[in-house]
Amino acid sequence: EFYWFPHTGNCNTKRNNRSAGPAAPPGRVSSWIDDELLSNGVFQVACSLGRAVPATIPSIARLSSRALSARTYTDIPYKVFT
Repeated sequence: EFYWFPHTGNCNTKRNNRSAGPAAPPGRVSSWIDDELLSNGVFQVACSLGRAVPATIPSIARLSSRALSARTYTDIPYKVFT
């Protein structure tokens, strides 16, 4: 996956690779924070703010492009993709 952040010089990529294991899943709390709170909740608020106040889009894009961090984990496919 490729993520471009308008008004910045930044792009992020996400890749998924097959692995022979062993499984090294993320912790339940850190997974919830990354996947639900930040990637869904905060992102939705940021998108809503940008839609309501378009002048904030460049600042939101700059902040978002710097806030995303690398993470690596291994697990069985249905847990990774759902």
